[in-house]
This record gives sequence, structure tokens and C-alpha cells, in this order.
Amino acid sequence: MLGVTMAACCEILLIVSWTLSYFNGWSTCVKLAWRVPRATYFVDKLLSCGQSSVHMDTLARYSKFVRGLMVSPSMEVAVMCGVAKRDIRTVTGTNVVLLRQTTGLDPVTANLRKVRDKLSDLDEWRMDYLARLLTERGEAYYVTNNEEVARLSYLIDSICIN
Repeated sequence: MLGVTMAACCEILLIVSWTLSYFNGWSTCVKLAWRVPRATYFVDKLLSCGQSSVHMDTLARYSKFVRGLMVSPSMEVAVMCGVAKRDIRTVTGTNVVLLRQTTGLDPVTANLRKVRDKLSDLDEWRMDYLARLLTERGEAYYVTNNEEVARLSYLIDSICIN
């Protein structure tokens, strides 16, 4: 289900300008599947079962998209992209700034692998701890230890929200 949701969201986002609601749709689906608080600000890697998020995929693809516009055989497209990427009032300019702020790299000149790697390194330390907590909660739920499930759920909520 997550794969289908991600594919649909990525295709929609590349056709139109992305909005936060598309990113939230994918991450909410993952949060509901794992029964973690909806206020969780990260779901990448661990909760998505190895699939990258729509947000990260779109940001990584956008860098390639802008480069494609810059080297377009149509001079009009290349010129307008050059103008739009420098103007924060345009969707292209806003997206380039967002990508630059998120990764710390210039999305037009940076290596695509570096952009994707920078995007995937966020909050790495929380992943191991959250994985352990989720495993322990699953085991406690299996043996019907409700007190332990409640305690672990509280810890999961605290690491996901803070």
C-alpha cells in the first residue's frame, strides 16, 4: 500500500507544484499503519519499511527536473527556468530555496547522489532507538503485557513528537 501511495504522490508532484498536503498524505498513511502519533515529524527509513518518503524522493527528483529545464533544447524554456529559479516568488524559485535549505547544497549544481544522501541522513540516531522500542512494544503486545505496552507507547510517543 505504501509503494502505491508513494508512486501516485510522486507522479502528481512532478506534474504540479508540490504542496505540503501531498507529503502529509504519504506520511500519515505510514503513521496510521504503525499506530504512532500523527504529530510524528519523521517516518523515513524505519517506519516506511525501507521505502524512501514522497518528500525525499520529490526533492531529489526536483533537482534533476530543474537541471533538465536548464539544458532544454528550447532556448525559451532554459531562459525562463534560469529566471524562475532565482525568483522566490515563483514555484520553481521557492522549491530551489527549499531544497537548498534542506540539504545545504545547490540543487542545480550538486551531484544527485549527494542530494539524496543529505536528505536521508536526517535524525539518524532516533531510528535505532525507535526500532528497538517498536520491537519491544510488539513483543509486549503479543504476550498481552498491557502495562509494558502503555509504557513503551509513551516512550514511542515522546521520541516521535519531540
